[in-house]
Amino acid sequence: DGNLIYFDQSIYDLLANNLSEDKQIDGIVPRIVETISIINEDKERLEPRTTLMATNTTSETNSAFGALITVDEKKEVYTDSLEFDEVIINKRLADRLKAEINDDLFLIYSIVNISDSTESTTIPQNKTVRVKYIVENKGKANYQGKSIVFVSISQAQSYFNKSGLINFCLLYT
Repeated sequence: DGNLIYFDQSIYDLLANNLSEDKQIDGIVPRIVETISIINEDKERLEPRTTLMATNTTSETNSAFGALITVDEKKEVYTDSLEFDEVIINKRLADRLKAEINDDLFLIYSIVNISDSTESTTIPQNKTVRVKYIVENKGKANYQGKSIVFVSISQAQSYFNKSGLINFCLLYT
């Protein structure tokens, strides 16, 4: 995570379209995956290596990885229901941060600007977000046993200044 190369989302669209009739492919989903830090200031808790996973509800609704299921109400939730300053977190991250629904969290991350093949600039960023849902550690919310914060692809593109770009494409058979 965090070292993935961004590419134009139209490449995913082309790939998804070309594979849509292939019977050996169950699906393909676009994602943005980054490593960030998160602070819950009210509870004085820090999670220094958190996975930010941006998903696209349209392509993930019927995916093999399933929906995000809330811990409390056991209902399906999706990133497209989020306001720009809202996030979904998995139970693992909630436990580590002692976070609850409606808690404010402080995201810390960097934007890397590459001017040519030899020079890059890292610009520290931060954003305050509110927990809208806490989801079970199942399916994509249990990815590699990590602490995960979920946002929509458009949110992540804005956070990382990567309009129209993604850095991960998941193919499942």
